Amino acid sequence: MARLPCLLFDSDGTLVDSEILLADVLGEVLPQFDLPFTAAQYLKEFRGVRFLTIIEALALRHEVHLGDRYTILEATMRERMEQRMRAELHPVDGMREALQALPEYLKAVVSNGPERKIQCAMESSGLAPFL
Repeated sequence: MARLPCLLFDSDGTLVDSEILLADVLGEVLPQFDLPFTAAQYLKEFRGVRFLTIIEALALRHEVHLGDRYTILEATMRERMEQRMRAELHPVDGMREALQALPEYLKAVVSNGPERKIQCAMESSGLAPFL
């Protein structure tokens, strides 16, 4: 019998959409570290960009040296983001039904995001059992 292929799904924008949550979190956290920033700025200028790249660009733009504070900044952002995802993240409309309609296929998530964030997103959205 022929083996069925494995279906691969991107996380953000396909299975879930956490970008608006991330925009809000960054708009709350970054100013606490002397980096002026708004959720709207994330959505307009930095959507989909790696966290470190965002921080480097803002630090250069605003002449801010984070030094040892970067570790605290990242931990604060990731903790707050996880809290928001657990409370508010939902699957993209129709995704649960689409995954349910494909029971014979192996399914996996591929992403350039941190594994912990992806696991949290799948658990929070209720999609983990399908993947």
